[in-house]
Amino acid sequence: MFKNIFTVCVLSFILTGCNADLSLQTGSSEISVPTSVPSVTPVGKIRQFDPAQDIGGIYSDNECSILRISNSTLTPGEAVQVIVIDATGHQQKILPAKIVGPSECTIRDASEFIIDRQPSTADVHQPNSYQIEFTERHENGVGFGFGIVNTANNAISNKGIAELPTVDGRLLHFRECFSQEGMHLTVWPGKPLTDKPIWHAYQHLLYDTKQNCSSTETASIAIAPS
Repeated sequence: MFKNIFTVCVLSFILTGCNADLSLQTGSSEISVPTSVPSVTPVGKIRQFDPAQDIGGIYSDNECSILRISNSTLTPGEAVQVIVIDATGHQQKILPAKIVGPSECTIRDASEFIIDRQPSTADVHQPNSYQIEFTERHENGVGFGFGIVNTANNAISNKGIAELPTVDGRLLHFRECFSQEGMHLTVWPGKPLTDKPIWHAYQHLLYDTKQNCSSTETASIAIAPS
């Protein structure tokens, strides 16, 4: 009797062990492998257009072409949109260019160039100077103008007038005028002279000029260069 019970227990153990082993094998074969999820690389934030950092003054003659701007982080190869106003003040050209590197070029017939840190205040400073290179052929010596960096929007010509669309829907306009011994460069968020400029720079010249600036265009430069 005990022999029979022992035999039954042994058989039961063997069968139970086999079943357990089979269940483990079956279970392992049924383990689901999660499908791979493509990694998402965070998109870097694009800095918004900042007039104080992304607008500068251009000077170009037969010997050199430079951009003077508050931005100190520009590197070779970065694009620059050059906007030049002709002698009549009624026609504007848009010329593509790029940063070459730092510049120590001397401007003939001109001295100090200052940019308002904030329009309508007396807070002015000396800008950084970069050598630029035009990427399309043009006549030599375009003179003074504006340089625009860090924008995906291209300046467009509307009946000979340059306009730069911004992300907030504004159209920036460009204007230059002369005071007694210098040139004022201003950028406006709409039609010039109807509001306040969002950018203002002053180029002191070494000769007298015919004055045609309005008080709106000269008011923010409270400290004239010596």
